[in-house]
Formats: sequence, structure tokens, C-alpha cells
Amino acid sequence: MGKRICMGGLALALTALFSSLSVKTTLAASNSAQYSLSGQPSTFTPGGSASYSVTVTNNGSSTWQAGGSNPYHLGIHFINGNGSWATDQRWALPSNLAPGQNATIHVTVTAPSAGGTYTLQEEMVQEGITWFWQYLNNAVTVGAASGGPPLAAQYSVSGQPGSFSPGGSASYSVTVTNTGSLTWQAGGSNPFHLGIHFVNGNGSWATDQRWALATNLAPNQSATINVSVTAPGAAGTYTLQEQMVEEGIAWFPQHLDNSVSVGSSTSSSCPGSQSGCIQAMLNIINADRSQAGVAPLTLNTTESNGTPTCVGSYGHSVHMAQMGAISHDQFPADICVGFSIAGENVGEAGYGNELTDLQKLDNLMMSEPHTVATCSTTTNHACNILNTAFHQVGIGIYNANNTTWLTEDFTN
Repeated sequence: MGKRICMGGLALALTALFSSLSVKTTLAASNSAQYSLSGQPSTFTPGGSASYSVTVTNNGSSTWQAGGSNPYHLGIHFINGNGSWATDQRWALPSNLAPGQNATIHVTVTAPSAGGTYTLQEEMVQEGITWFWQYLNNAVTVGAASGGPPLAAQYSVSGQPGSFSPGGSASYSVTVTNTGSLTWQAGGSNPFHLGIHFVNGNGSWATDQRWALATNLAPNQSATINVSVTAPGAAGTYTLQEQMVEEGIAWFPQHLDNSVSVGSSTSSSCPGSQSGCIQAMLNIINADRSQAGVAPLTLNTTESNGTPTCVGSYGHSVHMAQMGAISHDQFPADICVGFSIAGENVGEAGYGNELTDLQKLDNLMMSEPHTVATCSTTTNHACNILNTAFHQVGIGIYNANNTTWLTEDFTN
């Protein structure tokens, strides 16, 4: 697999950011993983270590190689509040893992030396290629008092969909583990419930649904709750959040967040329609921004489609396909709207499936460093996608000969 990266700036009376990306590979399948945990603590001593197990399931169609030049590893990170990694530790697979198979990896992780609240994240990586799109996050504390907090929970999900129809329902299961020091009461005046929320980009709840425990849950015990959640009526990108609550007392500080889309399901409309693939790419971009706590972008159709005198994002993608190479040779003239700051990402991928191409390109873009500190001094694809100065995007997608050409034009 090879990639070509081109970055630069324009000597104009504006701030112009751009970068380009090309992916070529013979792999016809995507990497996809599911994670479940056993015994992961919610509190750590500064610089201390703790052991637990992670079961990873290969949900893709490529075999994960335990060795070779690009082995598959399990990465575990303590993540700071700004999204940067405080630690990065990795574990090898015990053997190759074919599609549908799983493996349990026993890990001993070391916490950062600085106390505070972190996100502890499990994420598979194909070394030298890309981090997986799927990962599992749990909030943990470093430096908490001995014995842990009274209210603490750990969550894992099975079968949670990534897209919903507006107002539609979907069923999946949530396993909750009591990692605190109090027994969770299933009844009484202050029962413990599982709350599930669709969260808007501004942090407010679009929906709030709750489920009771079947029985009391003592510390270190787990329970699996089968849920059927109903999505909001308004289409868009949301955070689907699982969070325990002791009714009338407090919500738990720990919660599990995953970005989901409501409406314009990418799986059914892309490949299949140009508008469906554009919506799919917009959903992917806004999922990246939601994960980083950044407001979603709106699609600008003039930027996307162009005008009689301006090629637009789509015209530039066609142009690159005709040249047979990615470029920025029409930027910023291909923006087609007024702006004071603009950025452009372009890419090419040939996996044989248009949606897979778009996901792979975004995965590789977002694998670049994109902390606040990095993006303040560096221009790359991920920093363009997460730039808070950008509020709209033009998207041009052109697919020919099993190759997808992508242009993303960001403006304020």
C-alpha cells in the first residue's frame, strides 16, 4: 500500500490550508473490530499498573496478521481532556485472527503519573497502515482515594447500530459493571437505572430513555440489559450515550459515547446514489467532529456542485480523475463562494466500493496527529476536518473504474 501526501500554502491575502491524500491498495475488505472488557478498573494510582482482559472480535473480512511487516496490535491509551494521548501501550495478537473469530488479550496498563480524569481507550491498529475506526472508551480517574468512588460504572455494548431512521427504533444489549463501592439497588425510593441518550452537537439531550436493573448489583458484579432505543425525529449526527443514574441522587461520572447518524443511512444509499454518498461523507466528517467535541459542518451545495463559471468540489474530483493524479491545481478557485479562510483535502482510493473508499480515506486522514497543540502549528487533513473556524463544506465525489476521487473544500 502506498500513499502520496502533498501539503502547502498560498501567498494570498487570506489563510489557505490544504493537503491531499491518495490511497491505493489491493485489499478488498475493511478492518472492523468489536471490543469487550473484563475487570477493567475505573480508578488508578498515578504511575501505577492494573491488569484486565480485552476480548477483540474481527468483524471485518480481512484476516488480522499477528506478525509480518504490518502486524495487527491492540492499542490502549490514556487520553487527556484535549484529546491527546497521555500514554500509548500496545499488545500483540496471540495468533492470526480470521473474520468472525475473537481473541482475549490479557493486558497490564500503566497509568499516567499526573492525577486527573482520563478516557481509557482500546483501539486496534494495523501497524504502518491505519488505526481502526472502531474503539471503546471509558472514563477513568487517576489518583482517586483508596477504595474507589461510591458510584462508578463500566459499560460495553453488543449490536449497537451506527445509523438509525428518524424516529425509528433499534435493539441491542448493554453490559454494565459495578466498579464502585456501593450496591446498586434495583428498587426502592432511589433505584439505579441505565440511561441512554441521543446527544445533540451542543451537548443537550435530544432523547432520554431509561431501563431498570433486574436485580440488585453488588460491587464487581455485571448485568446485561437488552434495550430498544428510539431515535430523534430530526436527521443528523448525534452521540449515543450510555450512562448509569441513581434516581434522585446523581448521574454517574462515567459514560460510554459513540457517534451515530439518524437519517440518510450510509449503508443503504451509498453506493447507489451521488447524493447518498455525499451525505455519507458528511456524516463521516461530522462524526469525527462530534468525537472531538466540535460543532458539525453544513453542506454547501454551491461549493459542492459549482457554477457555470466555477468547477466546484465535484468538478475538481472529475478533473483529478481525468489527470490520473490528485492535486490542488484548481484551489482555491474551485471553492465557488466567498470566504476569508478555506482548506481543501483531496484523495483517491480504490477498494472497489465507494462507501469503503470514503471510510478508508477518512480513517487515514484522521490517523494524523490532531491535538489542539498540533493543529495550532501544523496543517494536515485531520486538522482541516476538525478546524473550529470552518462551518461549511463542499463535497465532490467522482467514481470511475472502481476508483473514488474525493474533494473536501472547507470554508468559514
